[in-house]
Amino acid sequence: MDFANYITGCILIIAGFLVHKFPCFIAGYNTLSKNEKEKIDIRRLSCMMRNSFVIMGAGIIASHCFLRLVGSPMIINFLIPVFVFPVTIYIFFQIHKYSHRAHINMLYHRSKSVWVVIVVVLTLCGAVFYSFRSPSVSLSVNDVTISGSYGQSFPLKTIESVELIDSMPGIRMRTNGFSMMKIRKGHFLLDNDLPAILYLEEEHGPYVLIMRRSMEPVYINFTNKEKTETLYKTLKQRIIRKENI
Repeated sequence: MDFANYITGCILIIAGFLVHKFPCFIAGYNTLSKNEKEKIDIRRLSCMMRNSFVIMGAGIIASHCFLRLVGSPMIINFLIPVFVFPVTIYIFFQIHKYSHRAHINMLYHRSKSVWVVIVVVLTLCGAVFYSFRSPSVSLSVNDVTISGSYGQSFPLKTIESVELIDSMPGIRMRTNGFSMMKIRKGHFLLDNDLPAILYLEEEHGPYVLIMRRSMEPVYINFTNKEKTETLYKTLKQRIIRKENI
């Protein structure tokens, strides 16, 4: 993510100066007739675009460095949408100021694609935020339910054992899941060549390991070590109680 922010920031800054130097890069402008182009204040429009892109790029890079310095790495993953969304919306609503009334539509309507991008990115960010939410594990009389991203429910009777372990096999690859920073959720293939379902918030133990009959094992841990240990005790007690019935 470090390189992604730096590269994105640099690309935005360079794009800003290119748009100012070569207005033909502005979406829709290059397809206008000469008469239509003369009715647009392209100098002011390209300056606004340049300033907006430079603000996005410089803001992403500067915020990344600051957050690394103060030790808030999790927020770093959201810097690109945090800067791109509001500035893109600002550009969209500023376009009409630089063209005569009769020619608002030619840039304004061609900027509808901006809304498509905004909707897509908002959807992706919503999915990322949802995936970062801590999983919730609840127990009913007969089932274990893990809520949240890649959640599932399975019968208590399928559990063969529950262990609290300090280490787990390395992760070889993600097969169907979410992986960003320390967060691992979903289906993964481990270094021991066995598939597993992970709900991890930390890269180190302790982990709750749930071994299930004819199903993938489940590894769970939380940022709060005590919460992980509490989950282990709760599951262990419930299994013992179930066996004694």
